[in-house]
Amino acid sequence: MLSINELDTEIPDLKSPAFRSHLMNQAFSCDPQGKSPFFRLLLLTGKRDNRSCIYLGVSHAIADIQAARQILHRLAEVYHQRMAGDFSEIRATPWMPLKMVLPDWNRPVVRHKRQLLTHLTMPGKLIFAKRTRAGLPAVSTQGLYVADDIDFRHRPLSADLHNHVLTYAKREKLSVNAVFSAALVIWLRSVLPEDTGTHFTMAVNLRGMPCWPEKNGIRSGMVNASLSIPSALSDAELCREISQQTADLKTVQGIQPAMALMENAEGLMRSPLPPSIVYKLMNLAQTSNVLYSNPGRTDGLLELFGETRVLNWCEFGCLVPPYNLMFLTPQLNQRLQLDVVFSRKCFPDIELMFIQPFLQALSGLVLAD
Repeated sequence: MLSINELDTEIPDLKSPAFRSHLMNQAFSCDPQGKSPFFRLLLLTGKRDNRSCIYLGVSHAIADIQAARQILHRLAEVYHQRMAGDFSEIRATPWMPLKMVLPDWNRPVVRHKRQLLTHLTMPGKLIFAKRTRAGLPAVSTQGLYVADDIDFRHRPLSADLHNHVLTYAKREKLSVNAVFSAALVIWLRSVLPEDTGTHFTMAVNLRGMPCWPEKNGIRSGMVNASLSIPSALSDAELCREISQQTADLKTVQGIQPAMALMENAEGLMRSPLPPSIVYKLMNLAQTSNVLYSNPGRTDGLLELFGETRVLNWCEFGCLVPPYNLMFLTPQLNQRLQLDVVFSRKCFPDIELMFIQPFLQALSGLVLAD
């Protein structure tokens, strides 16, 4: 269902703090029963500006960011169709939950087996695992975020840096995901104690796995998994290590522990335990408070919506504990971009604390001789 909101004071501009705050309030809004809607589509227009913004919010229970992008492309197709005077029946796009997409992975015996393995290994992880923490320490005792805690930034890469990243990835036979991950590790090492390994969490795209069915449909296909990178690796060794660990995760055996951890976290969130205990356990269970998600490349262009030119396209996901920062590197309209969502309390100056040093690390990596 489409809602139209006319903004009295805010300008529909991603550089405007007031407008970003308005979008965050939309992302956190609930219905009268206190539940977040599965799907929300808003047209935000300004009284003092001729720009507008389309906001699409999709619950992770329905689709991840890559699938949400597919929904937005489909909306644009329908809009073009209607503007051209074609009012024929709209082709439906089915929704397919993960249990339908990968039924063998969700048989009760398989699910219980991987959850049992997690229960056996989790106590040692909670006590002895090494963790990577960037930014200022979180001050919330409950672990819950509210809209005022969260902000986001949108930063398209410069044309030069975009070209250098793609050239470096092609030359070294790496994925763009591995290049950005390596830059993340280089940045983390610059803000962490020396001579320690680095841990970070990335969203593994199940669509890249051999068992993923090639069918049309809207679904979630991302699972968060942690990588542990040894210290004292050269840039080339670092990229190879990340590529190998990512490849290992994209196997049925490799992704099972991450899936079990995600399933157990969902159960923990629904448990009657006090929120302070729930989020304390979730913080201990994860090896990092930084999450990297690469939604991949969109080959289709969305530079026009009808006759209106699209000036910016920003993607941001929900930021939930134990993460204090999440960034995405989609390639949209043939340009790589950096989209960051973060906790203001942990990253009060996101430009100086993350964006600038991360882009410097990325530039140094791809321009090194």
